[in-house]
Amino acid sequence: MKKCRYCDFENEDISKVCASCGKELDEKAELQGESVVTQEKNEQEQTKKGKSPLKYIGIAVAALLVLMIGAKFLIFNATPTEKLFAGMKKDSKKKEAHQKVNISFEVMNTNTMADLLNDLDIEFLAYAENKTGVKGSFQGNILLNDESILKSVVAIDGQKVFIELVDLYEKYFYIDGEEIQRQSGASQSVNTNILANREYIKNFKLESVDWKKYEKAIEEVLGENIKKVDGKINIKFNLSTAVTIIDELIKVAEEDEELKKAIYVEVKTLLEKIKEDDEVVDQMAKEEIEMTLEEYFKDEETFIDILNEGMIIFKQELDVVRPQLALMGAMVTIEADYDIDMFNNIKTAEYEITVPGATIKASVDNTVKVKMKKYDKEEAVNIMDLQDSEEVYAILEEILNNFSTNVTSNDELIKYIEENEILDKYFYGVESVDQLFEIFVQNIIGVY
Repeated sequence: MKKCRYCDFENEDISKVCASCGKELDEKAELQGESVVTQEKNEQEQTKKGKSPLKYIGIAVAALLVLMIGAKFLIFNATPTEKLFAGMKKDSKKKEAHQKVNISFEVMNTNTMADLLNDLDIEFLAYAENKTGVKGSFQGNILLNDESILKSVVAIDGQKVFIELVDLYEKYFYIDGEEIQRQSGASQSVNTNILANREYIKNFKLESVDWKKYEKAIEEVLGENIKKVDGKINIKFNLSTAVTIIDELIKVAEEDEELKKAIYVEVKTLLEKIKEDDEVVDQMAKEEIEMTLEEYFKDEETFIDILNEGMIIFKQELDVVRPQLALMGAMVTIEADYDIDMFNNIKTAEYEITVPGATIKASVDNTVKVKMKKYDKEEAVNIMDLQDSEEVYAILEEILNNFSTNVTSNDELIKYIEENEILDKYFYGVESVDQLFEIFVQNIIGVY
């Protein structure tokens, strides 16, 4: 039987044309028809396969754009105060913190001392882990005309503290808190050891508190002094405004029963957990916590009465200094600019504090990545071992001599010393800065 490729009617094998539609049924046409049908089916399948992923990708991209535009709309329609507090809240929850801080000065007086301060820069690099235990590093660098005078690193790993005086001594130093406790026979301090067990602190969240009331109180005091400028959150206020903000926050707190209850529950729970942890506190500290719980946390009513009394005392103390603050309130102004992205990450912050005759500027960059140097106490000098050691003299001498070299090689500092006749006024008989430091080193060594 020959099947018509046009109408699917089955004809006799000897037929030349289709008995149904009249189309030709020759072998060549039939084969071509099969090829066309197969080709059409293949094209349909390829089209179906080809369009399917593109279709879903297109939907995904469209959804993402809608989400981003919607999020951007919601975020940028938040008030500046809401945006700033959202950024600060997100910062507090980060597992790691990386910061670069630069501090500079602008002194208005036209003298050498002012010039010296204007050429001075202080740079900090900070890293901290927001995990169980304390781990972080803090690197400070004092520069004059971009030349380093003093550079040091303090690194904390649990109860071990490492100190490196960069370019002043080839080795670094360390202090072991646990070792000091053992040698001194002191009890484990809650204040010291709680830092090494920050899981407790992280559980203190006060999430049941309505913080919007406090944000609103701040926003109402600042008014037009908190706003968006060039995509950043800009804040301007003086010392008097700061005092007013504190007054308003206290008023809100006095009426906030949920805050008082939350503090009672969470602090009591925190102390009870710490008290049962032998790795954090010893028996003496446990007894102190027990006394605190019995005296201040006997019940909710007792605690709230004590808290209310504390707020009254704080207001009284604030009233004592209020006249002094009022006198200089307008003379001390603070301006800050926060660059916050659409996901509430505070990328940078710029601060400017103005006092009579001078301005202090500070910039904070949260986008940097600070690597913490690994310190090993086996390669460090134990400060405890230096107390009764002759080695301390040689170490001090080397550190002071290297510091002297840093200072005397800075032309700007030498210029300041010479122009202000520092040697003649305060160091009779000393003819040069080198000689001054030589005497200084000898005196320091003599003390030890």
